[in-house]
Amino acid sequence: MSARELRLARRWSIRADPDGIGVAQQWWESPPTDGWRSIRADHAWQYVLGTDYHGVAWYRRRARLPKKWFGVHSRIWLRFESVATDCRVWVNRAAVGRHVGDYLPFQFEITDALAGGERCEIVCRVDEMQGREPNEPGKEPWGGHITKGFHDVLSLQHGGIWNGVSVRRTELMCAVPNGIHVRTDLADERMSVHVDLEPDHPGGSIRVSVRDDRGLECASATGEIGPNDLHAQVSMPVRNSQRWDIDTPIMYSASVVLETQTSRESYGVPVAFRTIESGGPDHRQILLNGKPLLIRGVLHWGHEPAHIAPSPTPDQVRAEFSGLKELGFNCVCLCMWYPPEWFYDIADQTGMLIWQQHPVWKSDMSGEHIDEYQRLYEGFFRRDAQHPSVIIVSATCEHERFNPELATWWWKRAREVLPDKLLQLQTAFLSWAHRDTTDLYDEHTYENTGRWLPHLVDLRRELDALPPKPFVMGETIIANHWPDIAAIDDMLAEPGHDPSGEYPWWVTRGLDACRAFEISVCKRFGRDTLDRFRAQADAFALEHRTRQVEALRASGLFAGWVMNHLRDVPGCRCGFMDDLGRWRL
Repeated sequence: MSARELRLARRWSIRADPDGIGVAQQWWESPPTDGWRSIRADHAWQYVLGTDYHGVAWYRRRARLPKKWFGVHSRIWLRFESVATDCRVWVNRAAVGRHVGDYLPFQFEITDALAGGERCEIVCRVDEMQGREPNEPGKEPWGGHITKGFHDVLSLQHGGIWNGVSVRRTELMCAVPNGIHVRTDLADERMSVHVDLEPDHPGGSIRVSVRDDRGLECASATGEIGPNDLHAQVSMPVRNSQRWDIDTPIMYSASVVLETQTSRESYGVPVAFRTIESGGPDHRQILLNGKPLLIRGVLHWGHEPAHIAPSPTPDQVRAEFSGLKELGFNCVCLCMWYPPEWFYDIADQTGMLIWQQHPVWKSDMSGEHIDEYQRLYEGFFRRDAQHPSVIIVSATCEHERFNPELATWWWKRAREVLPDKLLQLQTAFLSWAHRDTTDLYDEHTYENTGRWLPHLVDLRRELDALPPKPFVMGETIIANHWPDIAAIDDMLAEPGHDPSGEYPWWVTRGLDACRAFEISVCKRFGRDTLDRFRAQADAFALEHRTRQVEALRASGLFAGWVMNHLRDVPGCRCGFMDDLGRWRL
């Protein structure tokens, strides 16, 4: 919390609108007096409305803003960190804006709606835009918003305001959300600071000061900004910089000041120096700071039983990163979702690499959606650009119908704004590879161990026929586990759980069949046999993963892999963490 920010996570009210009557009845003018329930703005609405509710709901909240915020040179903004999915907002009964698309922060200026007064009454209408499985998979796109991604398929579709809200005061010239990032060109020994600006400002100047990890200034620059310019940039020399790396994640900091004749707006921005590129023998390696990097990644679908929305807490993120590093992983692949900003901050600070896949999966690629895709991709680029931990960015995952016009635009634009990332139009299969729009090849392979070695021989043959580039298994090496039914039973018996004994939505399916099998084994062969079976099941899963990854490393043509999966999901017991969030190894 700062003197210029009022966070509004608590004390919201929510009301379901299953029949969609709120707009016709103008609930922003005169909301119903009944049916409202208390909710937080950093929880998906399923916490309150139930896990089966998908549709439209309304939010409202009152706040009183500080008197000192108001003045001739002040602008007041209402900022949302993430809303699923179509959000319309009124303040003091005046419409202030609409945003469509999950995962991205956005803000609306509410200065005029406040009219100089401290009273701030907020009303929001949110349409979750529920996903829909196609009648003919492979021939029809998946329903729902075009950038909903994959989260609802492997977890539970989250709805509503789920990652926090704040009211912020700025000066006349200010940046858009995620609008400041630093690019480094270490070959030319220069760095540049890029700022995307909100419109309607008088112009002025930008001043940047960069400090090293000891707090000493090591670079500075100034530049001019014209009236209503939407972008500002300054460049400065860089010498003797210390590199950010997995084992030594050295972070610098930049102070970015936007000044007009009458105002001054300041931002703090993290900075890191590193390079990521392809190279090495026959151009088949990924090089981090010029040294070969073997990506040892784990797939992450954003399944969060404790949160419903994909919003792990900072403490949870740190614990998971620590556990993954102990297991030998150095990369997390975010499979078509975006966590809160602190996820990336912690990755930057701890040296965990990120492979970011944009949340586009089997969606409608008709020409009328191109502008909307481009708008949302620009927001994704802003998030990707800010963090040195993000080393690979993919436009989509396993999309059979990616629009060629959009593909051309994405590759050109991503190359412009993400020069320090490895880029892919598509993460999928070698046979789908767009050879001219990828910096690395990858394959999503889930083979049994008996077929694994011949499969690697086949892959080598396919790669030899392609122009040389690094190859990474983008999804691979899955192992199913046997459930700990006794521990799940103990969990269900704890206070606060459904007294009916029904499994929560996030528990992996098929437990009744597993329970029946265990009972049968005990009756026929005894408890010792069941215990031995369970121990062997866990050991087999570990041996399966170990055998395949060792063969993969020994093959010599691979720059890394992404193993499936961080934790169990309802449809698949394939995690390094089980249903109860316990590490299996």
